[in-house]
Amino acid sequence: ATKPPYPLPSVQLFCEKLLNVKYLSCTACDLSFTDGELWENLITTCFPFLFQFNLLFAFMYPVPSHINISEITEKFQTQFWSQRKLYFVCDYCPSNRATLELYSMPYNNAAIEPLINIYKTTSSSIMIYDKVKELFIKFSTTRDLNTQRIYPNVSSLVLLNEDDNGELFMPFPSLPFVSDIGKIIVWENLRKLRYFCNNYDLMVDVLKCAKNIIELEFLFGYFKNILDKINWLFINIKTFNLVDGFLETNTIEKLSISFPQLEHLTVEIDEDYELYTILPLLVNLSNISYVAIRIYSVKLWKEEIEYWLKTNTLFSNFSIDFDGFRLRLWCE
Repeated sequence: ATKPPYPLPSVQLFCEKLLNVKYLSCTACDLSFTDGELWENLITTCFPFLFQFNLLFAFMYPVPSHINISEITEKFQTQFWSQRKLYFVCDYCPSNRATLELYSMPYNNAAIEPLINIYKTTSSSIMIYDKVKELFIKFSTTRDLNTQRIYPNVSSLVLLNEDDNGELFMPFPSLPFVSDIGKIIVWENLRKLRYFCNNYDLMVDVLKCAKNIIELEFLFGYFKNILDKINWLFINIKTFNLVDGFLETNTIEKLSISFPQLEHLTVEIDEDYELYTILPLLVNLSNISYVAIRIYSVKLWKEEIEYWLKTNTLFSNFSIDFDGFRLRLWCE
């Protein structure tokens, strides 16, 4: 069968009505949209006045086994693309959760999760992602971070384990990774860190570099095992989110000592009756103005807790939102 000259017939019919378009941005998830030859034909035929073109393609698993990212990028390396100074990056992660991404440079999204397994680019220069504000990095014990991609304006960093189960069973040295991160971002620009790697030393080393962090999220197990000698790393944190573990009454004192400027707090508790002991302690933290609590096991009547919240003078300065499983209090 002869390959159609456009990615999809419906796209062709639509584009034929837009001959005067000068700026075209496309987000797609059909594999047809990874064909540079088809895009070249479409633009030549339907967009004679096109000045700017942006493409963002993402295809989640299962990615067909015949995918060849070298063949994909080759079709975006013709004279047509080079004359227009349009460059493309193709990422491929051939794992159980295989992912394929193809996008044009400059990259225009505010968030990105670069795939560190296999990638090809039609550009020979260092790639600058200056519009990216939030960067997701997955670490691997076998592959280095790609330091040819620079994210100078990132203010939010999310660190994850690479493998599919969220676990990283092999220990890995932290300093080489921290050094590589410093090559692709500006530490002084970071304001938010979400840390989900199973490596305590790496978290400490990252926080030592990211001295302007004011919002932090990490696993409850790390918080429970925080050593007093690193309390100074949290002195500027104003927003703190604890996940994957239940806050206990005996850890709240550590919270007040480790986070003296804390204003916004999000935690999880196991049983709803624990609200009676935990919540009064949390609202008495010196600077607290917002508390969010997720409740996993509900045994009490919702109306009973609502009555206690409304009649307790400790909460008189807070607005309250409670649905039985999630409680939020905030100062007006």
